[in-house]
Amino acid sequence: MGKIFSKQELQQKYESWKTTKHDGYRSGIDCLDEIIRFDKKTINIITAVAGAGKSTFLNYYAAMMWKTNGFKTLFISLEMDANRLLSQMLYYNTLDDALDVYQYADNSTLNTIDDVIEVIKQTDSDIVVVDPFNLLPINKDINTNVIGDVLRRLKDAALQNDVILILVAHPSKNLTFLTDDDYPSGLDINGSVNFNNMADSVVGMRRQDNNNVLFGVAKLRNNIEQGQQGGTCILHFNYNDKSFGQTKTNNDDKIYDMKYYKKDSLKNEAFQAIKNEYKVSYYNNCKDTLNSKEIALKDILNNNLTGDVKQKIDEIRNIDSIDEIKSLKQSLPAFTPAGTFTAREKVGINHYNNLVSIDIDAKDNSSISTHQMKDIILNSKLRQYIYYIGNSCSNKGVWGLIKISGDKDDFSGHFKALEKDFKEIGLVIDNSCKDICRLRFVSYDLERYLNEDSKIYQKSINAPYISNNAQITTYTKDTAKDMQTVLNIVEDIERKHLNIVETHMDSVNVINALVNNFDEDGLPLWLRIRKRLQRKHSYKEISLSNDK
Repeated sequence: MGKIFSKQELQQKYESWKTTKHDGYRSGIDCLDEIIRFDKKTINIITAVAGAGKSTFLNYYAAMMWKTNGFKTLFISLEMDANRLLSQMLYYNTLDDALDVYQYADNSTLNTIDDVIEVIKQTDSDIVVVDPFNLLPINKDINTNVIGDVLRRLKDAALQNDVILILVAHPSKNLTFLTDDDYPSGLDINGSVNFNNMADSVVGMRRQDNNNVLFGVAKLRNNIEQGQQGGTCILHFNYNDKSFGQTKTNNDDKIYDMKYYKKDSLKNEAFQAIKNEYKVSYYNNCKDTLNSKEIALKDILNNNLTGDVKQKIDEIRNIDSIDEIKSLKQSLPAFTPAGTFTAREKVGINHYNNLVSIDIDAKDNSSISTHQMKDIILNSKLRQYIYYIGNSCSNKGVWGLIKISGDKDDFSGHFKALEKDFKEIGLVIDNSCKDICRLRFVSYDLERYLNEDSKIYQKSINAPYISNNAQITTYTKDTAKDMQTVLNIVEDIERKHLNIVETHMDSVNVINALVNNFDEDGLPLWLRIRKRLQRKHSYKEISLSNDK
């Protein structure tokens, strides 16, 4: 049965209400705080197209809310595992603080919306981030009523648990009609007008040029008190430290630095004088390899392409057919990242850049988006070596540049070592990048990463030196049979913990034999044998058994 508050009851409630904050909480990001301040017991929606930086921004926002208010955050991430999310928070915090300040839901246990609500009830955090809505385990046919019911339950959870609940939702409509100063609203979100109606606030994000991000308040229930509906703010995204700060001016590039972030300040003095002087051979298309001209590599890396070339790239990026993409790419200009060439062969190198170009394609790295590829690389130990990373012309992969030591004869060895290091972080490099003369198609990426002070990559896996004293035995080669024989021997060496290389010359002879007979397939066998170097047994003790 409904009731009306008595005068006394209402006065008591009002006196209690006056003692608490209602203007929302400032994050310390001044520009943003002027237009939106999220409050507890509210549900707030962040919306933007894929790749605009929603998740990265919320990571940074959570870090700033801890720094400014001491607020903890629970991440309910439905598309990123806890390990990767934790690694991203290390941009802003020490590991100990990141483990204390942030909680991470085990998404493998979230099978129903009830599981999600239960996790919210369990937390002692002040902020809950649910990312994204479209992956919530709703287990029903999605319609406006179902979406409304889910939003209502999430809002009740925010009220009952006294948290700021932030929900990431993707727009469904083609937003190409938006102007540079416009942003998506709650009415653009996939599935229901309830996103707009039930949220306490809706903030749209829009990626602009030069890594600037536009934020706009599309809805604010407590307008004026907690911000400004219709208010906008532009923040500059710094790809190096994943921070969002005021936009660049000629004299100022202030960012809201986290006190825990330690930017690598090491300089590569050998590269300082020529860091802007890399030259490449530039061709009108991949088939016209005779009429090249020399241009500065920085013109390509800085997206300084003509309008018609950018138009061709945009056309390619809107096509799904692999065959059609291959055909259209043939008309794109291409260049040689390794240097300038009088002829496209190793002996034709006129100027060597000491750069390796890498390709990471979707076909070799299935189910990993270009955005995730960048994040994996830039959150890994290899980040310190990355000179450039950006999207390919098809947007179905990324390509990058890494500075290397030595001369052109060392190129192959550095590539093999990079191939191995990238494999360790879960990414496969296109093997054709081992060709020092390789052409690559021009591309542009407004979100590209460029670090002219990146470290020089020194590691190398070189072809073994062939001793003049090595004995040569003539026999009829049967690679498959020989490989099986050697595998049997290696397994026996491992099982019996034997050492067959007691001297350096033993090592040279063994690796020569393996690589000469099995090419690159011989290297893994050598690495298995090499693990036994510290053992005291000798190969004389080997007695091959047939009971494999």
